Amino acid sequence: MEKVKTIALFQPSSSFSSGSTQSAVQLALDLNALGYNCFMILYRKGNLEKILKEKNIEYYIVKDHCDDVWTKSIHNQTNPIFTIPKKLFKKILNIFYTLKASRLCKKKGVDLIHVNTITCCQGAVVANRLNVPLVWHIREFMEEDLQIEFCDKKKACNLLKSADCFIAISEAIKNKHLKLLGGAPIVTIYNGVDCHKYYKEREIFVGEKITISITGRITQKKGQHELIKAIGLLPQKEKELLSINIVGRFENNSYKEYLMKLVEENGLNEIVNFVDFTESVQNVLWQSDILCVCSAKEAFGRTTVEGMQAGCLVIGSSSGGTVELINNGTTGYLYHPGDCSDLSHIIVHVLHDINESRIVAKNGQKQAIQMFNNERNSREISNLYENIFNSKRKS
Repeated sequence: MEKVKTIALFQPSSSFSSGSTQSAVQLALDLNALGYNCFMILYRKGNLEKILKEKNIEYYIVKDHCDDVWTKSIHNQTNPIFTIPKKLFKKILNIFYTLKASRLCKKKGVDLIHVNTITCCQGAVVANRLNVPLVWHIREFMEEDLQIEFCDKKKACNLLKSADCFIAISEAIKNKHLKLLGGAPIVTIYNGVDCHKYYKEREIFVGEKITISITGRITQKKGQHELIKAIGLLPQKEKELLSINIVGRFENNSYKEYLMKLVEENGLNEIVNFVDFTESVQNVLWQSDILCVCSAKEAFGRTTVEGMQAGCLVIGSSSGGTVELINNGTTGYLYHPGDCSDLSHIIVHVLHDINESRIVAKNGQKQAIQMFNNERNSREISNLYENIFNSKRKS
């Protein structure tokens, strides 16, 4: 009888509000259901621990410093003289942290290491040290979405190329990093969302008000301001039909003040509601008719898929991975990135043709259930693992 394969899944973020974190949890659950022994290594404590305990997913905390060692902000103008001692200290600590992670993985008899994002590298260093296969997930553009870059691009490339395979979560991500990876094996596997959690058979546009929601981190890159401006451009008659929910946590006070000012300037105080982040976002979606995804550049668009599976009519920015999820006019609508007038016109079109909008939403829901479900995602990743194991046996 073949030994159960043990997978170490390295996950840097311990905040469950992060899309990459939610994907990692679902992957760990699905891999265990497929017969693997998958455990997670986190870099710090956070609300993710509660979720892992509830779902009976084994995990360990092994610290690691990625910021200013592996990646850095593209806006950081700090004089290097002041940062060198701090970076050196972090690098020394990372040596000990990596040793700890290596001992843990060796003790657990790890057969493959899966690093869930290229914003961290500890798992890759451990894989090289233990000589076990390495799969590296790419979930970010980096400069365009997270405003970060590698501290040392040459060293980063050398370590990245040690991976047996990369998984890109969209063609847009794959195309962005192809040159950087220099011909290394890279496959596109779309994120999987638990359709049992989000799916609901329902009719939209039946309430007293038409509810438009935008969910996720509240930050300029997510474009909440574009939705507010677009609503501000609507004729008064259409405005009176709407209730707007901006759902999520503010990442900085300056953007919060900016949004509040926009709401005030556009006379939208009566219809715009700010709702704190909730782990049960499906309840928000089930009460929404339209979901807007206004991000400057989504690597994939988990929020888009969640909205489609929940039966919302999704309107998204025509950029990044979003264009791979929405067939414009058939499964949702796309507007020109940054063009609030275009977004406003699409909302008017939706409001004026409810029957067509319902059909488009139903098409989107059907596509999201078929194409972007977690079972398909985990099956494709499992097949990738097995191909790597088989090639190692032959060599």
